[in-house]
Amino acid sequence: MLLTIHDASLRKVAFIDNDKQATLNYFNDTWTRYLETGSSTFDFTVFKKAIISDVRRKRAYNYLNEKAFVSFQYNGKTYLHTIRKIEENEKTIKCYGINLNLELINEYANPYKAPRAMTFKEYCDAMDLLNFTFLKIGVNEVSTQKISTEWEGTDTKLNRLLSLAKKFGAEIEFDTYLNADSSIKSFVVNVYHENDDTHQGVGRISPTVLTYGKNLKTLTRTV
Repeated sequence: MLLTIHDASLRKVAFIDNDKQATLNYFNDTWTRYLETGSSTFDFTVFKKAIISDVRRKRAYNYLNEKAFVSFQYNGKTYLHTIRKIEENEKTIKCYGINLNLELINEYANPYKAPRAMTFKEYCDAMDLLNFTFLKIGVNEVSTQKISTEWEGTDTKLNRLLSLAKKFGAEIEFDTYLNADSSIKSFVVNVYHENDDTHQGVGRISPTVLTYGKNLKTLTRTV
């Protein structure tokens, strides 16, 4: 899988490709997707090595820092991860990424009480949950549903969005779309009716049954 490194302005600056020895290569990669938040994390490690495209002392691996982004494509979809943490020594750089919109994490929503029964989009508009650059609603399977509810405390806009989805009996996922030059085209929030007898939800049904001691060998917990 080809990884593209972007700088803080989302300008494409380097590649990581395990199929080409002339580029940076990565290993120990783990991609984890979370149904509860619609987000995913992507962790990987890169060897610090000089490559042909390096200019003097400007090494490609130096672009892997806490201000960078990494994108890749999987099954026709683009995933963009913000590097939130790195662990570096003389030989390797380990990167920890998350694909949530940073504005949703850092901005806060105030207490709110609906004056009437409202739709999902009306709540988003009233609380400015999606009032960010490039961010918009895509699929909305609960668009005709209306409820009346309230929030007493202050919370991040991400948590408020997740709470709103739960009140509507919905699940959300985030999609990222890039232009041809790898700049951001749009961030899309898809809203799906939660899984039941007639709705698929965000997840997909797998025919594989996990059995501890057989095809499930060990359990690891990270906090």
